[in-house]
Amino acid sequence: MKNPLQRTIKRLSHRLIPPRVLKHQIAYRNWRRGEIEIRYLDQLINPAQGSIDIGAYLGAYTYFLAKLTRHVHAFEPQTHCNRFLRRAFKQNVTVYDYALSNYEGRVTMRHAGDEMPNQGASLESSEKSRHTASDEGSALTVDVKRLDSFELNNIGFIKIDAEGEETNVLAGATQTIANNRPTLLIEIEQRHRQGNIYDVFREVEALDYRGEFICAGEIHALQSFSVDEHQHARLAGDRSKPYINNFIFKSNT
Repeated sequence: MKNPLQRTIKRLSHRLIPPRVLKHQIAYRNWRRGEIEIRYLDQLINPAQGSIDIGAYLGAYTYFLAKLTRHVHAFEPQTHCNRFLRRAFKQNVTVYDYALSNYEGRVTMRHAGDEMPNQGASLESSEKSRHTASDEGSALTVDVKRLDSFELNNIGFIKIDAEGEETNVLAGATQTIANNRPTLLIEIEQRHRQGNIYDVFREVEALDYRGEFICAGEIHALQSFSVDEHQHARLAGDRSKPYINNFIFKSNT
């Protein structure tokens, strides 16, 4: 959680710095201090294929995927984020203002109630929202579609950051996955789910995928992941333990 001064600085930077300039700052801040998986993207993608960024937020992944793949399809329903992405990325990136799930319609998205974009925003249909107080933060209404409805082809990589909606996103993407067999990078956190995180792993593996995760700069088989050691311990205050919330799934076929 950023303190008020940090939020003020961030708000001013978004108002004063052009998006086509600010995107570089955002991307390299994430390269230095953000998710380690960004540094491994060149090992996970095929440059001859396109990629999909689901939950693009302010485009940290979009930025590097645009450099590494033929075309990026970036999905982000939050108005502030979507507007920023459209202004920041002009080449080989298509921005969609939809949330993705396993149905089509309109739904409420919960966010922090601040005028700035919110990285933790989630659909009310997600597991995260179902075990979060209904009056927490503010809400906006967003359009929801299934990824399969876009009929995207030649896709080699899909990143999913859906704040508890990941299994529904996958259910709405079964044809896209079957047709393209892309590598998947999925954020999955037990704290965002009512169900067991291991059930999510099994659902993805049932698509004939094998799972991995990165810890201490090394790639480990998913079988060695422990939710107690790799998520709960850090949340309980043990700073010596890592917090692993991104998982790589590679096709077996």
